[in-house]
Amino acid sequence: MSELKTKTDTKESGGNISAADAVGVGFEFLGFLTFPGLCGYFIGMHWQETNPWALLVGMGIGFFGGFWILIRRINSMKSSVNSTEKKIGSKAPTVEKRIETIRDDFDSLNKKIDRLKDDS
Repeated sequence: MSELKTKTDTKESGGNISAADAVGVGFEFLGFLTFPGLCGYFIGMHWQETNPWALLVGMGIGFFGGFWILIRRINSMKSSVNSTEKKIGSKAPTVEKRIETIRDDFDSLNKKIDRLKDDS
């Protein structure tokens, strides 16, 4: 039986926010806005005296709940990206170190070429 990775596992390992995550946040917001609004609409239809108010209360609850989820998800995405940047930043070589490595490789290749010229 294979292990399933959770969303937080994949975010922490990659550190990238995928398009699916961004679209998922939009659909969650839409769902939080729509579901309480529909509940308010059906409550208003059942009790005729609360018709517009039940819908408005449901939409209000959905609006604030949707923004709460939206802000929570965006903050979790930011924190996963920031933690990955910190991990990579501590291990990533500096530009000077990369240039030094390239120069060393270039010098070693020149020495090998000179040895091959001397052997022939």
